[in-house]
Amino acid sequence: MGDLDQLTRNFHRREFACRGDCCCGHSAPINLTLVHGLQLLRDWVSLRAGRDVRIIVTSGFRCVTHDREVAQIVGKMVGADGGRRSQHCFGLAADIVVGGVDPDLVQSVAEEIGVFRGGGIGRYSGARADMIHLDVRTEGRARWTG
Repeated sequence: MGDLDQLTRNFHRREFACRGDCCCGHSAPINLTLVHGLQLLRDWVSLRAGRDVRIIVTSGFRCVTHDREVAQIVGKMVGADGGRRSQHCFGLAADIVVGGVDPDLVQSVAEEIGVFRGGGIGRYSGARADMIHLDVRTEGRARWTG
C-alpha cells in the first residue's frame, strides 16, 4: 500500500505542515484543490523552463497562533479578534519559491491555472521577492504586491 500522506506525484503532506514552534504540533490540514493546482503549476513551469523544477513550499497551513506570529513579524494588521482571515489558516494557501526560475514566469503560469486565476496570487518584495503566495479562495480574486 502507498504512502497516504503523498498527496500528488511531487507533494507530500509534511511540506504543508504548520511551522510554528509552540502551537498546533505541526498539523497539516490542506485543501487538495490547492495541492493539485501546485502540481499543475510545477508541471507547466517545468515544461516552459525546459527542465524539471522543484516547488518549495515555504509556508502552507498555519494555525491561528502561528499565523498571528507571522503577521506580527511582517507587520500585517491583526484584527481585534486576533485573526486576519488568512487563507493559510483554512489550508487554502501556500507561499512558494521555485528555485532558478524567474518569479514573473511562475506568476504568469499561475494566472493560467483556473484555481489560482480565480483565487489569490500575491507577490512580495525585498528579500522575499522570489516568493509567491497562491491560494484557492472562493470569495473572489485577490492580487497584491508588497
